[in-house]
Amino acid sequence: MKMLASGNTDTNVNNKAVNQKSVPRLKNSITTDSLRFNIFAIVDNLNNNVNKVAHPEPVTIIFNSASGQVLSVNPLVMEILSLCDGKINVRQIAYTLSQKYEAPFQKVETDCISFFETFYKQGYISI
Repeated sequence: MKMLASGNTDTNVNNKAVNQKSVPRLKNSITTDSLRFNIFAIVDNLNNNVNKVAHPEPVTIIFNSASGQVLSVNPLVMEILSLCDGKINVRQIAYTLSQKYEAPFQKVETDCISFFETFYKQGYISI
């Protein structure tokens, strides 16, 4: 259990795989790409036997070749993942984002740790 500056205790700190010094990197089985069409809408149309016109609609995806899973993500997620080069740590990534978006560093760092913890647990990144 870790004592926080405010005097509160946080029992989850020791259970986390990611911290400020962690250096995230996309796993080798992960591919990211931008498509000119929304593959998810097309698959949904096929699964529901619907004959809708598939208009061009850009979508950014993460593909896990190990599991076959495809995940649609927004541009900010892609930006964060593009910083996962295995060379810079979470604190440096948070600093870069806080400067770019003129956001409070502590908030961005906390959000980055949560983000990377989720993506680590889901098998998209290694630490």
